[in-house]
Parts: sequence; structure tokens; C-alpha cells
Amino acid sequence: MGLLNLVNKGIVSVVPHLPDSFVHKVASRYIARETIDEVIEKAEQFKQKGVFSTINLLGEHVQNQGEANVEANEYRKLIQEVIEHKLSSHNYISLKLSQLGLTSKGKYYHTCKSLMREIISVADDKDIAARIDMEDSNYTDNTLKMWKELHQDFSNLGFVVQARLERSLSDVKALAHLKPNVRVCKGIYPETEQAYVKPYQINANFIRLADFLMQYGCYTAVATHDQIIINAIKENHFPQDRFEFQMLYGVDNQQLIELTKEGYRARVYLPYGNW
Repeated sequence: MGLLNLVNKGIVSVVPHLPDSFVHKVASRYIARETIDEVIEKAEQFKQKGVFSTINLLGEHVQNQGEANVEANEYRKLIQEVIEHKLSSHNYISLKLSQLGLTSKGKYYHTCKSLMREIISVADDKDIAARIDMEDSNYTDNTLKMWKELHQDFSNLGFVVQARLERSLSDVKALAHLKPNVRVCKGIYPETEQAYVKPYQINANFIRLADFLMQYGCYTAVATHDQIIINAIKENHFPQDRFEFQMLYGVDNQQLIELTKEGYRARVYLPYGNW
């Protein structure tokens, strides 16, 4: 998700260089909580309002396998808490491959895949959905490759595409026959691949991606706060069981509640962790 990735990537990389008072004032608005217990409590509050949740552990680009194992263990704990609080049918987890050891050049692909398989297997056993986040374009090929390989065994796993990238429509067309669960976001990373830069181009590609996926019968998460896109999706009158709206915690969450009142499925993105 464009803004979501900005928060996730930006906070983790910039925080060490900023005064604590400034960081907490600006960033805390978008971070659900710091601990598993706290983020679970927030998810329960949204559940009571009819809003689903995506829970994401902050962090990416670990430095070694030991750090990747620590992150994997945190996800295992998160899954257990989701189960114990009976949130399985209302929440899914979101994972980043660089957080589990994959490098931008594809190094440690198999060890990362092994950790992913362990985590997704536990989630799948408990009927918890999961999604691989999309990082910058250096990770796109390996992200889609890993999704395709793991999807053979785990139907609960989805992935993300970025409307900023020109290649995204070709990517989803190549995988649509597998009926993936896809989150469409704008994307925020500075890209080396061909990318749209003007807002109207990104919006147009976003709508093309969402339209294609829904027409093909792929469940689609429309991850945006942009009212132009939200209105366009509504006006296309796709069955409401084919898609949902997603937004970042701390940004107009009342709109999510209003969407549920209109009969749409809505989901809030809840990042948590020590930042």
C-alpha cells in the first residue's frame, strides 16, 4: 500500500536520526501500538465497529539470519494471539520478504522461503489469511515467484501490486488464472523500473488493475484513501463480495466505518512494533 509502505519503510529507516519527540509526534498517529497485546486490543476495537484488520510487524531489510529468525518468531506469536482472541476470521497478517532475510539481489531466497512456509503453514492451519507485501521493484520478480510457489500449497496467501509500476498489469494478467487475492496500492518507492509519476497516470492504472482483477474473479483489496479511486470503484458496481476497501490506521478511519454502513467490507492496516 503506497502510504503504508511509506510509513513502514520511512519510520524504520529515519527514526534513528530524528529527535524522539518529533518522531512520536509525527509517526505515532499511524502506528497502532508497540506490542502484540496492544495491537490485538486495537484490532478487537475495530472488529466491534465492523471493520476488519491487517496486522503488520514494522521492519524490513534484516542484517542476518538471526534477525530474520527473530522476526519469524514474532509472527508466530502474533498468529497465536490472533487465534486466542478469536480474530482469525476478521484479520490477516502481512509479511515482507526482506524482513525474513531476502536481499534485493535475491540472496537467501530459499532460507526466506523456508521461514515463509513455516509461518504461512501455521496461519493456514488456523484459517488465518496472509499476504506478501510488495517492496521496491528490485523485489518484484522474487516476490511474485515466491507467491506462486507457496500458493500451490497455501490458498490463504495473497500478494500486492503497485499501480505506480507500468509492469503491474502484465504481472496480474500472468497470474490471474490462479485466482490470487491481490491488494492494489499506489506504491511509494523511488523506482528504477519504468514507472508512472503523474498522479492521474497512477490513478488510471490503479483503476485498470482493480477492474481487471475483479472482472477476472480475483478478490481485490482496494488500498487507498484517494476519494477519486474509491468513487470509481463504487461506480463500476462490482459485486461487493469481490473486493474490499483498505486504509491506514490513523488516516480518516471514520470513512472505513461509513463504508461498512454502505455494505462494503472495510479493513484497517495496523502496523506495530518497536520503532
